[in-house]
Amino acid sequence: SHLVVAPVKVEPREEVSISAEVSNIGGSEGIYEVILKINEEEVAKEEVTLAPDASQVVRFKVAREKKGDYTVEVDGSYAVFTVKPRPTPVWVWAAIGLGAFVIIAIAIWWLRRRPGLKAFFLRLAREG
Repeated sequence: SHLVVAPVKVEPREEVSISAEVSNIGGSEGIYEVILKINEEEVAKEEVTLAPDASQVVRFKVAREKKGDYTVEVDGSYAVFTVKPRPTPVWVWAAIGLGAFVIIAIAIWWLRRRPGLKAFFLRLAREG
């Protein structure tokens, strides 16, 4: 069988599409059970009926939460996908007193994932 895994690098809980082409090279119709294994553990299966010399693509979707490499096996063909580590949030905050006003700035940026800066400003007035 021909095995395709896409995408090969994903975020935690992001779906991975796995497709395998199975073929009947025999001379008569047959029923074949396609078994999907991830890290040697059976996680899904599908039964297909194939005419002689026919092929069919079988598709699965999986998602994993833990970071790491996952080995996919279907009918003796292997591929690997990787779950990337969760991005690490970094919080920076500062409070600056300016007479009757306080300006609070909160900046958040995510490392290892779309670097960027988002800032939120809040201006508070003191009564009296």
